[in-house]
Amino acid sequence: MRERGVDVDHATLNRWVVRYSPAFAANAKARKRPVYSSWRMDETYLKARNEAAATAFLEQAIGTNSLPERLVMDKSGAN
Repeated sequence: MRERGVDVDHATLNRWVVRYSPAFAANAKARKRPVYSSWRMDETYLKARNEAAATAFLEQAIGTNSLPERLVMDKSGAN
């Protein structure tokens, strides 16, 4: 905006994000490719320190994408 000579306050930008981000998210969700039956996961995807956080994450992922047939994890001891 500054390159075009328009002075915009950070609060204005924040209001734009709050107002328009749900529309962007809905558009992205509508265009999302289907998730296949096998999920690949390792400790870099989820930095949960307790079972409740990991369970909540997986419940949300399953609710959004349906239940996978397989959940493939690497052989790391962290898992």
